[in-house]
Amino acid sequence: MLNRHFVRRFLVATILLSVFAAGINTLYHTQAEARQLQQQESQRIAEQRHQKKLAEVRLNREITCLARNIYFESASEPVKGKIAVAQVTMNRVHSGEFPASVCGVVHQKTNYEGVTVCQFSWVCERNLKIRAPHLCDESLRVARRVMLDGVRLPELRGAKYFHATYVHPYRDWE
Repeated sequence: MLNRHFVRRFLVATILLSVFAAGINTLYHTQAEARQLQQQESQRIAEQRHQKKLAEVRLNREITCLARNIYFESASEPVKGKIAVAQVTMNRVHSGEFPASVCGVVHQKTNYEGVTVCQFSWVCERNLKIRAPHLCDESLRVARRVMLDGVRLPELRGAKYFHATYVHPYRDWE
């Protein structure tokens, strides 16, 4: 009889220890999984922040390229002329016929019969200096309005080229 009670108590104690050990093991694994999920979430958030920062850097670079194009192509023009230069640049970006970025469009060069030709003449010139900082600031404001606010001139929808009014393309460029 004593043996039977001892065996019964021993079995109950063994079962309780097994359940307790399983609970501790489950708790340990649950905590490990929670730490792993927390680490993955931290990595995901860090990656999102990194991607957002990269997007901001790219956007600022694109705005700078557009502002330089506006400045060097139309610094002395009224705001409407600056918007026109920006819009032609953006129309090219969205056309599928030119590079898909503002900087790509602005700095695009073509080799024509052994001569490098720039889409925008100022790009091929050397030693360009900003001589009118207030006009450069205005060009930057216009670039931001065009890129961030979607400012457009309805009459230039789809326009991908422009020239000065004193130029006659069919006569002068043949």
